[in-house]
Amino acid sequence: MAHILINNQVAPELSAFSDLETLISQIALSGQSDDRYIAEVKVNGGAVDLLMEHISERLSDTDTVSFKLLTSIELAFEVIESTHKYIECIIKKIDEVVVNCSKGDFNEVNSCFTEVIELIDIFTQLITKTIATFRQANLIERETQAEIHEIESQLLMILKGLLNAKELNNVSMLCDLLQYELIDNLTRWKIQIFSKIKSKHGQHL
Repeated sequence: MAHILINNQVAPELSAFSDLETLISQIALSGQSDDRYIAEVKVNGGAVDLLMEHISERLSDTDTVSFKLLTSIELAFEVIESTHKYIECIIKKIDEVVVNCSKGDFNEVNSCFTEVIELIDIFTQLITKTIATFRQANLIERETQAEIHEIESQLLMILKGLLNAKELNNVSMLCDLLQYELIDNLTRWKIQIFSKIKSKHGQHL
């Protein structure tokens, strides 16, 4: 039977599961009842990508499967901690669009722009769910709520402008919105909003 760990604690009652997919499903289901969600899974020390990898592998007696479970609030704080790198990734892709604009390589501009929009879509989904979690826990002050509303509205206007520029094939407008407006908006999220939320982490714990 496989060796199962939940937050570094041995869970012998789960060792009878013989395949990873069933084990993950069972832990996910049982965790919902006490507000605990799977944040990380490792098999023999190697991380499992729950979204991308084929996880229906059989487990052997020598396998060690470790799960990191977090509450919704803890998970939300982890998302906030990771946003800095995610924003830097978006800005790097924006820089690629601008460089290709200056080169006149419009095929690459279109390709990179599509990636930027996809990244922003994921970003907005993450922050929407995360901020909703903090609101439910009353961890966002009224002043910060107002700032969030303002920056959200600004981001929406920028995205509308970007799609309009793309439709009009106005590359100059597209690059200006990306380089100046969108980067500024992402920086405001990082400095004005996420830094304030992160300061609540120690208080919450």
